[in-house]
Amino acid sequence: MKMKHMKIAILIAFIAIAISCSLFLVFSFNPSFSEKDAFMVVFGNYDSIHKSAAWKNMNFPKSAEVENDFWKSKTGTVSKVFFEPYKENGKKKFFFLTKTSPINTNYDCHACLPLLSATIFSKKKWKWEIESQNLFLMYEGEYAESPIVNLIRVGDEKYGATLECEHRSGESFDKEWYLLIPHDKNIVIAHQETRYYDDFNSCDHVIQCAAYSTTFNFSKVPNDTFYQLTVKKFGTSNDEPPYYKAVPVDEEVTYQILNGEYVKISSK
Repeated sequence: MKMKHMKIAILIAFIAIAISCSLFLVFSFNPSFSEKDAFMVVFGNYDSIHKSAAWKNMNFPKSAEVENDFWKSKTGTVSKVFFEPYKENGKKKFFFLTKTSPINTNYDCHACLPLLSATIFSKKKWKWEIESQNLFLMYEGEYAESPIVNLIRVGDEKYGATLECEHRSGESFDKEWYLLIPHDKNIVIAHQETRYYDDFNSCDHVIQCAAYSTTFNFSKVPNDTFYQLTVKKFGTSNDEPPYYKAVPVDEEVTYQILNGEYVKISSK
């Protein structure tokens, strides 16, 4: 009888251990961090119906160029642009990018650029915390449009994000490319480049037709945490006034990271 009870006890213990291991694996691989959680940590509130948050008493940096007519209430409506998990050095992280538009304002004009904010969360034991953040990253996105965002590897165990924004005017069209990386608990614009340009809307009338495109390539460097960045640009561009001639563009520039910024080290 005792042997039977012992076998039952061992079986129950085995089942308990199996359930505990299963739960551990589930919670280990499940990020268990939601978009709502991210909004609550950064802005303290979340509207689940509109999937947005209210940012009150915005403390604009003194150096920031702010259009007072739009932002005089210092209150904005925040919406998600990008929210993605990734792993860096074996640590689980989330990249969270938002855009903020002034509250109670028809903010959809050509010059209406929302405020972009970036936050990186990392998981320490069982808690998600802010690792790096820049709430006043930049004002970008004509007509309050969201940029195209991609996570990108910028080192063997380093990740950043790229943003691409379109600009249109009566004369030209271009795509601006930004590279964001974390630096000293901040998130900075490590590099900015025009990815594509053309003046097809107005050429032949005042200036000659011109267009160029840019490609980006990262390469490993010995004993360096971050990769080198090589930018190749090819096509034609507009000469300075008063001639406005189309001039050839064919260049290759290599950059290396220094204090959170890619600086030029060679060109050809």
